[in-house]
Amino acid sequence: MDHDGWTWRFIVNGGQIFSAGHKAAVLRVSLETYERALAILNVVALALVRRGFEVAHSERNGRMVIDGYGGAINLRITERLEERVRKVPSYDGTLRSESYKVPTGVLRLHLETRRSTGFSLEDAKGQPIEAQLREMFLGLYRMVIRCRIAQRVSDERSRQWAEEQQRREAAELVRREEERRIAEERRKREALLADADLWSRARRLRDYVAHIEKVAAIDASAGSCSQTMQAWTAWASAVADDLDPSIRVSLELKS
Repeated sequence: MDHDGWTWRFIVNGGQIFSAGHKAAVLRVSLETYERALAILNVVALALVRRGFEVAHSERNGRMVIDGYGGAINLRITERLEERVRKVPSYDGTLRSESYKVPTGVLRLHLETRRSTGFSLEDAKGQPIEAQLREMFLGLYRMVIRCRIAQRVSDERSRQWAEEQQRREAAELVRREEERRIAEERRKREALLADADLWSRARRLRDYVAHIEKVAAIDASAGSCSQTMQAWTAWASAVADDLDPSIRVSLELKS
């Protein structure tokens, strides 16, 4: 409900545009030129279809989309507005200046792309838009060519990016493999040093057991060898065997 008439004043002061507001629209014209703008759209759409283009309305973009031959062009029609200023009474009874717009009846046809504003046609004296459709199609074809060039540039950029991405991924694989190799080499060296240390300890233990056996043999000649000594020797030798990695490493190298 427009109780205070504000909505209507907003439309009038904005140039009496039929599609008011900030939302994008194919037509932004006044009621006086709305039917003519629709007729122009109809003529243009039919001519485009005859030339092999596809024409559709995009709700998301608020534009009529012309698609074909490798290009996608947006079309819209607007009406040129004239800025004016008038005096209106304010709430305290004084007069204040109020800016407003009035429709001129001069229509503009705009062709645009996502990358550029393209070009536009405007009613001229003795040359309404309806009489400038040849220029519109020439401009449209030029824009299609620019779209195709831009697409080729974009495709080439994407190809180069994909190749660069592949090179980066390959380099990353090489780096990870090198890290894995270094880590494996470090592990093997640490294991080798650990095995060598165990072997050295086992050899010292065997030397120690042999020394004890030698001492025990001397005592045995004096009749002092015992079963306890024999059990200890067997146990100590088994400990040395457990420490010695030689048999394990030999089996691993043979497998």
